[in-house]
Amino acid sequence: MSVHDYKGHQITLIPSPEGSMWACQYVIRTSGQTEVDGFPGRSYFSREEAESAALARARWRIDESQPGSGE
Repeated sequence: MSVHDYKGHQITLIPSPEGSMWACQYVIRTSGQTEVDGFPGRSYFSREEAESAALARARWRIDESQPGSGE
């Protein structure tokens, strides 16, 4: 498990093996409250790939929820 700070949010990554593949759940918290949790939607060959994909997806979710995004 690893924790990353991004734009005032805390992203926790929770990797898990799935047979010979890896998945990674992400949990996004702000002010100690869970906002979002999810998975990037697929499995990866390595733990590092799974964590990288989950972190990218969590950052994208945070960016999309920011005021003014998509304009």
